[in-house]
Amino acid sequence: YPQRLRMTARNDESLAEISYDADSEEQKNRSADHLIFSAVVVALFITALPVLYILLGWENINLFLSKLFSTDDYIYVARLPRNMAPLSYDLTVKIYLPSYPDVSEREALTFDGQVEMVVDVLAPTNEIVLHMKEIELLRGQCSVYWNSTEIPIEDFVYIEERDFLGLILSKTVSAQQHLKIKLFYTGVIGSERLNGLYKTTYTDKSGKIKTAAVTHFEPNYARLMVPCFDEPEFKATWTVTVVHPKGTTALANGREISNTEDPVTPWIVSKFERTPKMSTYLLAVAVGEFEFIQQYTKRGVRFRIWSRKGAQNMTSYACSAGISCLEFFEHRLGIQYPLLKQDMLALPDFTAGAMENWGLITYRENSILYDVNIYGPLNKYSVSSTIAHELAHQWFGNLVSIKWWDDLWLKEGFATYMEHISLDAITHGFMKLKDFFIINKLERALDADALATSHPLIVKLEREIEVHEAYDAITYDKGASVLAMISAVMDETEFNEAIKYYLQKYAYDNADSKDFWESLDHVGTITNGPKGGPLKIEEFAIQWTVQMGYPLVTVKTFDSKCFEVTQSRFKIDPAAEDIEKYRNPFFNFKWDVPIWYQLDNSPTMFTWLKRDEPLYIPANTSATTIVVNAERYGFYRQNYDENGWRKIIKRLNHNYEIFSARTRNAIISDAFAAATIGRLDYTVALDLIGYLEREREFLPWFAAIKGLNSIGSSMHSNEEREVFLRFKRKLLKPVFRQSSFGQVANDYWKDQFFMDSNLQMLIIGEYCAAGAPACIAKYVKMFEEEVIPRCAKGQQASSCIKIPAPHRGRAYCYGVEKLGTIAHQKVMELYKVETVDVEKMRLLDALGCTKDVAIVKRILNSTMMHGEFRKQDIPSAFYTVARGTTEFVLDFLFERWDEIYKSLRNDPIILQQVIHASLSMGHTEVHYKKVINFIHTHPEALELISFHKSLEMMRVRINWIKKHHKTLVDYFKSHSHE
Repeated sequence: YPQRLRMTARNDESLAEISYDADSEEQKNRSADHLIFSAVVVALFITALPVLYILLGWENINLFLSKLFSTDDYIYVARLPRNMAPLSYDLTVKIYLPSYPDVSEREALTFDGQVEMVVDVLAPTNEIVLHMKEIELLRGQCSVYWNSTEIPIEDFVYIEERDFLGLILSKTVSAQQHLKIKLFYTGVIGSERLNGLYKTTYTDKSGKIKTAAVTHFEPNYARLMVPCFDEPEFKATWTVTVVHPKGTTALANGREISNTEDPVTPWIVSKFERTPKMSTYLLAVAVGEFEFIQQYTKRGVRFRIWSRKGAQNMTSYACSAGISCLEFFEHRLGIQYPLLKQDMLALPDFTAGAMENWGLITYRENSILYDVNIYGPLNKYSVSSTIAHELAHQWFGNLVSIKWWDDLWLKEGFATYMEHISLDAITHGFMKLKDFFIINKLERALDADALATSHPLIVKLEREIEVHEAYDAITYDKGASVLAMISAVMDETEFNEAIKYYLQKYAYDNADSKDFWESLDHVGTITNGPKGGPLKIEEFAIQWTVQMGYPLVTVKTFDSKCFEVTQSRFKIDPAAEDIEKYRNPFFNFKWDVPIWYQLDNSPTMFTWLKRDEPLYIPANTSATTIVVNAERYGFYRQNYDENGWRKIIKRLNHNYEIFSARTRNAIISDAFAAATIGRLDYTVALDLIGYLEREREFLPWFAAIKGLNSIGSSMHSNEEREVFLRFKRKLLKPVFRQSSFGQVANDYWKDQFFMDSNLQMLIIGEYCAAGAPACIAKYVKMFEEEVIPRCAKGQQASSCIKIPAPHRGRAYCYGVEKLGTIAHQKVMELYKVETVDVEKMRLLDALGCTKDVAIVKRILNSTMMHGEFRKQDIPSAFYTVARGTTEFVLDFLFERWDEIYKSLRNDPIILQQVIHASLSMGHTEVHYKKVINFIHTHPEALELISFHKSLEMMRVRINWIKKHHKTLVDYFKSHSHE
């Protein structure tokens, strides 16, 4: 049975071999042989058990057995045979929504489907193998035609473990023929999952619950709505017809051709234009009571923003930003957007931030709606960057698609990279988003890739769960960061020319990483490589994509005339064992590293640190200050000998502006990182930030606060925490005095104030968090004056509270924390009725600011109550609770695991977030052992990378406290006099 589940389909494998026909004599013999083999293995294992116990201990034996026999939900990825490929689909789907005429209770939340597909036969076969899941096929109505001749279907075979539907034909069809396949079926609109065709609900102004049906198909959920070749490499055109209740609107990828009302029945038939050739995961359908606003691009592409009724007044920003981004990409990439329309749809229930369906992009509401009175600068950035990301996908992912999910980074990394390029251009550089990239993307990537549980960008995905787990910071943020580094090495203009060549060459086709590297090398660059000749991009790039991790570049004084630069892997826990399948013995964690460096106040210079030898930089080492990774273009961290760091500290104290804000950010971030792994004394890193009382840029302050908060999160006793907070208040006080609550309130919405607004809100927020009474009092006063007396019963905070957007969250939080029951009850009332997602999440976060543990526990308990939380918001509730009650959230996860797993197993991204939130604050041996014991007794948990990542970070925190805690407490005591 496990073998059947884990068998991977080969290209030449027949359906009979895949299905393991138990009635065949060959299969019986194979099963008998397998039983004999299994018996021998078990006997040998039992014999060896005493020796294994001595060598490994029972915990590790148990771990091995759990992995060996775990099968539930984690079958190996099954690929379709390559004996045929789809050319076109003609799909008709009838959607039955509840509470509409002519929809019975039995029919509600179901659909009828019929699909006619034309396929190209590539090799002689009598078998058609498709993907299908949770669909009931009406076998008597299905047929297959060659030309106009019907070929009888002898049998239907369904292999549930692989989502395979097999049609066994009565005759073999030769290659280079076209078949027409007609399938009729019924299915269920998901109400307990947020993928496939599923329901989303909202409450209108009259209090009536409205239901819509929408799709989300990435990576492999199209098979839930239509039998198809559900792999990205099988691209085909789609013609879609939707039958839907009167009073609703239907949307699909193509522009609508007709909307015909049936004169007798309460149904509308909406037909849509044929799509370009595309992958199945990009298909999209939506039916509901939607409203839209509309504009056109300069070239005449129709742009509509759709939303539920009542949210239309929050869609204008998305429309203008979306049009600007689309026009930018057309100009930058030299390829016109190929459709005649672009729809963008805001959805109340949605797992991801957004989905790039060609011509019909779907969004979670907080990722597309925007109200200047409610959304702060980071909320606005989140909306604009998500819009830019999804529109970038129309070229990177839609026009040129990946061949398989192994290269997921190629579309997600590119869209993440291009979102900042496009937004920086359309905001005329006012928001400095190329700089913001290094804290929002690069930093997250460096943190994630320092773990032993990381993975390479290009990774062979062997199990279904691995495909879902690949949607992470490595794929998105490291992918974007590596592309940014390659662009900096080549020169941005050369890089863009190579991108244009790549898109033109593979338009309407599939490509992999090798195809991309070859495109870069075809265009070439004037930059010399580490070997001295012209840079070969593929040789350089694969080192950063086929092995995980990155280097720590260390600079030491070699002699009086030169610095020596060497590299070693930066790893947060050097003792942690890497996942074996991700080790790359060829490169062995060595890289050709592009080195941008600065000597004193000289311009930035460029050279290479080769994989296999040190770099020597000539300079008067006694008098010269050197900084590597100047401007922070490289995907690596820096370190120096103590003398090198002391010279940098002296420079910063004397004239910090000789280094750019990007460089100062890198210096501070990498100092704390080096201290974290014991390669630098923490006292040096803390001395380094002493100059910050004069710093007026967001990037350096962000790095410093991030480093300090990582320390503060490990100060758990009241006495230790107070010493740390005094140190933090002393550091922040001079800059806080120059911050202005009023200026932020007046200017936060302006693009040119984006960085300064973020700086001021960071300083204000952290000064309050450090316990500064005057700061906290301002927010408590806001709550007393602008929250408690406002909003009649049933009114929403988003409409009746007038606190400026950047201050709303902290006003709610400090009101709840300091004012007790009356404030908590007020916020709870507002939370229950709020419909604007951004505001609702602020209110939820504020509920976690209470000091009443019983109240916080009730929040978590309510996540398991049907209808209390939208599924995508459950992780936020777990994070809220984990801030203050680590023990409770851990126990809750374990005690309610069966219920949590059953509810979220079909939404693996949400499940991963819940696990991470639950374990994120664990810091003791007791916490660690609890998790170990749990996963050893729950095979499905053992298979989830989220548990292993969290365990690794828990071990890091435990070891860090043992090693650094006393030194840091002593330092803060001697440097915290206010």
